[in-house]
Amino acid sequence: MLTIVIVIVINIMKVCCDSVCDEKTLKLELKQDIEDNGILDCLRTISKPHSYDESLEEYNKRIFA
Repeated sequence: MLTIVIVIVINIMKVCCDSVCDEKTLKLELKQDIEDNGILDCLRTISKPHSYDESLEEYNKRIFA
């Protein structure tokens, strides 16, 4: 019985501790997202804004983000 409880606790801890990136990468991604368009849109691919002519600098920020 104790073994089963330990196995369950270990598995729960593994699930709760998984992350996509470390803290440094997360901060960088958030900063780039805000610099790109002022909001956190959490998109992997950011499309060109409709009816807006973006500058080369804005284009580069969008692609870099």
